Amino acid sequence: YPLCALPPTTEEETHCTFGPNYGGPSYTYICFLGGGKGPDGGAHGPWDDPEYGFFIPLKYVTETLGWATINRAGLSLMFHINTGCMADDHTIRAFWAGEKRLMYPENLPCNTPGTGCAMKDPNCGCSLPLPGGVEDTCENCAPNGGDGR
Repeated sequence: YPLCALPPTTEEETHCTFGPNYGGPSYTYICFLGGGKGPDGGAHGPWDDPEYGFFIPLKYVTETLGWATINRAGLSLMFHINTGCMADDHTIRAFWAGEKRLMYPENLPCNTPGTGCAMKDPNCGCSLPLPGGVEDTCENCAPNGGDGR
């Protein structure tokens, strides 16, 4: 790497500065969105199982998808684009490597094209599920495509 384009190396640099479905083309590094086990030891966000998410810039998608699919070591992996419609991105537009896992799209906060959650809270500061289900959007969802700053 040229000196002016060094990859992130510290925990602060490797963790995304934004929340789910928010990163865009101006953010050029792979970063960790967070995840883990939910309060019952398993479920987290819309999932019945523990989960971990990463933002992958478009220029790394093909390489990352290929490597992760081959090296998944029995894990179930789900890849999706970020259109702003989280429910559809995580269901009908998702690609799975391994067993497709049960999830609850009604527990996804941003369902308006071009939006995402700028804050790191996976619920985007809203109580989920939203009253209108997958047709509803949390009031804290913001236009995405930014660099998270």
